[in-house]
Amino acid sequence: MAEKLAQLDKERWNPRTEIGRMVKSGEITSLEQISDMGKPILESGANLRRCPSRS
Repeated sequence: MAEKLAQLDKERWNPRTEIGRMVKSGEITSLEQISDMGKPILESGANLRRCPSRS
């Protein structure tokens, strides 16, 4: 059930930044990838939790 809710939230989420769009499309799957890019995180942490695999 929680997995289904997470999917619905991701579908309704409209990212506002390049990193947000990459998270939504699945190009970014971890916070480490964002860190490696050297770019600041400008969207809320709640949105970044949509990364499919966090460690």
